[in-house]
Amino acid sequence: MKNSKKTITLLLLLAIIISVSFILLRPTRIISVHTDGSSSFIVVANPPITDMGKINWWRENKKLLQEKYGTPVIRENGTSSEIIWDFDTGYQLKKTRDNGFFPDDDVDYLYCFEDKKSEANCLDKKNQIMSIIKTRNDVYIINTNNAEYHEVNGVLTEQ
Repeated sequence: MKNSKKTITLLLLLAIIISVSFILLRPTRIISVHTDGSSSFIVVANPPITDMGKINWWRENKKLLQEKYGTPVIRENGTSSEIIWDFDTGYQLKKTRDNGFFPDDDVDYLYCFEDKKSEANCLDKKNQIMSIIKTRNDVYIINTNNAEYHEVNGVLTEQ
């Protein structure tokens, strides 16, 4: 009886480790890139979980994003802005939330991409995971949901 409990516990622990590893090791995929003329919006699936994971993913993919998607869009003054979104539940229709008992006319929880020519062209604003602003002085200001970082000449510091 003791051995079967240990075996079941060990198998359950192994299943949990494998499941967590699978979730953590999934590659981040670019779903789409949208621009509104002055900002770029990068929609990804399976984003990294940690701040450093997000920042490293962005650093590793800067060249690909520029070559394949033309992002970031550099303004005349040399600045740019990119916002990275988690695809999460996918694009949604622009409609009010179903709050059950209380009616709600608010659609401010959504950000809609006008360049996406389908009815389902919005993401929930809570899915924004990171923004990167490049200043005139080539300083990158990186905001995650947890902290703000500045990158100057490749050196990253938390603010």
